Amino acid sequence: MRLFPFALGTVSSLVAACSPSVPEYASPAGMPLPVLTTQTVATRQLLQAVSVVSDDVVWVSGHGGTWARTEDGGTTWTAGVVRGADSLQFRDLHALDAKRIWLMSAGTGVASQIWYSGDGGKNWTQQFRNGSSKAFYDCMGFWDEKHGIALSDGVDGIFPVLATRNGKSWILLSEAASPAARPGEGSFAASGTCLATRGDQLAWFGTGAAVEGYARVLRTTDEGRSWRSSDTPIASSASSGIATVAFRDDLHGVAM
Repeated sequence: MRLFPFALGTVSSLVAACSPSVPEYASPAGMPLPVLTTQTVATRQLLQAVSVVSDDVVWVSGHGGTWARTEDGGTTWTAGVVRGADSLQFRDLHALDAKRIWLMSAGTGVASQIWYSGDGGKNWTQQFRNGSSKAFYDCMGFWDEKHGIALSDGVDGIFPVLATRNGKSWILLSEAASPAARPGEGSFAASGTCLATRGDQLAWFGTGAAVEGYARVLRTTDEGRSWRSSDTPIASSASSGIATVAFRDDLHGVAM
């Protein structure tokens, strides 16, 4: 199930795309087209990011420290606000199941934070609070329940990269391990899709906003300890670049 979040009036609505039951709805290639149904979550906040665990379990997060979860494929939703985080914009999240989830807020300085719940949102622990006034964390990704990374816009010529090796605490990787950033270069904290992970060590992230040149895709094969970059034909400016990357295997992917 794919979810497309947006704000509407006094509640937030989710448009869920599911496989159609009527066979005549088909694309020219013969693939079935999705049937869209509107679902309602009891919040006035903008919902911005989605983590799909299974056909039944889906989490979403957004502004005002808000999160929501369904355990029945979208028939009903439970919504909440992380206590002490109601000013944050949770633009990325990663869920393992209906109980365990990380939320990442985006913003300059202390507005970038990572929170974790292991009991379905009843209690939350702040695992990271950005201490750099220049850093702006955009997205995060996980290989498993213990290993993950989070990425900031470029700061003083490098991309600051956070890593967790236990799923509980986060460390800032050394400058030597951080990929080089061009002037003004960063990623887009839209819905947590600027970074993709695969296997147990691979990751890619897309860039934009550079003062000059083209958007890039950077790749690590060792959990962020080293990086290689590739230019793309996508223009880079303050409002353009790569917002989303996705890979179907170790070598083939898309950047948009």
